[in-house]
Amino acid sequence: MINGFDYTKVLKSYDESMENWELNGFIKEEESKYFLRNLVGEEGLIYDFTVNIGDTVEINNPFGFMPLQAMVTNIDSVLIEPANEYRKRITLFEYENFGYEENWIEGIGSLAGITESGWDMTVLTGGDDYTLLCYYEDDELWYKDDFYSLCFYPIVGIQSSYANKNNTSLFPNPVTNISHIIFDYPDHHNLTIRIFNSTGNIVKEYKITTPTNISFNSINYPPGIYFYQVSEENQQIINEKFIVL
Repeated sequence: MINGFDYTKVLKSYDESMENWELNGFIKEEESKYFLRNLVGEEGLIYDFTVNIGDTVEINNPFGFMPLQAMVTNIDSVLIEPANEYRKRITLFEYENFGYEENWIEGIGSLAGITESGWDMTVLTGGDDYTLLCYYEDDELWYKDDFYSLCFYPIVGIQSSYANKNNTSLFPNPVTNISHIIFDYPDHHNLTIRIFNSTGNIVKEYKITTPTNISFNSINYPPGIYFYQVSEENQQIINEKFIVL
């Protein structure tokens, strides 16, 4: 309890076995609104699940860079299989500064990460760095991002076996017209390139037998956040985020 209010501890772990944890902050809930408090006492609203389409909500995440004004552009639902129930999914869009999109699932949080509310909507807060891979309740898996094969994703290790001799880039990014995925994989063939939208659905897939560059037009993609993934024989080489404006 802090200042007469009940809070839940937020713990953080950096190891794959998740045996070592440290205190990272506190969360309180008031009538379906959630507030995050950091260790120096700064606190702000990170979720409001009472919103409706067209509402504007100010996100003031103390782990972020600055307050954000976001508009609710869509509300639908997503099936949480272990509970055999549908949860509200809220899509928000930040128009004023960066124009990026983010999704929240009621009872779980942002798909950028539970304490990373607002991070997908601005590059200044590190939205490229974190993605909610899995969510557990009472040691039971309730949510998993099917874009990834594991719940612990060592970002530094994605390209470990390729880093010295391979390179992939997308240019220009953000995408406003024609962009190119540029490959340099001289020793690898039969590559699969998949493009995912922000909800993890595959929107385009390419299969190439020899390294080549791929061009695509933004007119074929609604504005938003996307990911491209390069793999060879089910071995993921790289995945990166890009923006279509």
